[in-house]
Amino acid sequence: MKEEDYLGVSRDKDKNFKHSTPRPARKLGMACVSKIEVCDEKNKHCLGIKVFKQIFKEKNLSLFSPKKDRCDICIEQENGNIDSSIWSKHIEDKEKARKEKTEIRRKL
Repeated sequence: MKEEDYLGVSRDKDKNFKHSTPRPARKLGMACVSKIEVCDEKNKHCLGIKVFKQIFKEKNLSLFSPKKDRCDICIEQENGNIDSSIWSKHIEDKEKARKEKTEIRRKL
């Protein structure tokens, strides 16, 4: 991959373009360079994060990241795929574990 100059753009506080000046090419890490080279060999256009963000925004997509970890049994109950006896046993075990945890914390 050949390093070339690119135009650097800066903006003022109102987010208007102030000026464009040529800047030296950015240095890319080895992993990034190797991916770009593979794309070049296959005559494919290498996409960056900007394109992914644009596509996600256009299609109203997002990546789900849960706020906290949940066990498989809780998720199955939420989906309605679990027997009530398994669920009640699971709830009992959770409550027992919480009680033990609070007792341990009190001792410390």
